[in-house]
Amino acid sequence: MQASFFGAVDAAGFPKGMYRLFRSRWTGEPMVHLLPMTWNHERGDTVEVWACSNADTVELYLDGTSLGVRRFDTKRTVDGRTYLETTEATGDDKTFTTGPYRGSHTSPKGSAGKPHLTSPSR
Repeated sequence: MQASFFGAVDAAGFPKGMYRLFRSRWTGEPMVHLLPMTWNHERGDTVEVWACSNADTVELYLDGTSLGVRRFDTKRTVDGRTYLETTEATGDDKTFTTGPYRGSHTSPKGSAGKPHLTSPSR
């Protein structure tokens, strides 16, 4: 059997984080899935959390206390379909050295953004 670290499911068929991100884009059934972005942390450390969701607003709680609300912007594709994305530079493509979102791919309609929400910092 061959295994791969790539893809939306693992070698045993269990969904990985990318599966949840895809699902948040492709399903109409309301969903939120939280992913910690660091797995090696100590008690009390600040941990960035990604929220993959098809809801336009997500509020994160820790032990019953709100850590804040994050919202997607509703954007439109060039052919008029709506989708949810943040409006911030992603910083994931250093080949883009000019424009309003340097370091980020810019869509044909002139915006950049992330398909997930990130936790507020404390």
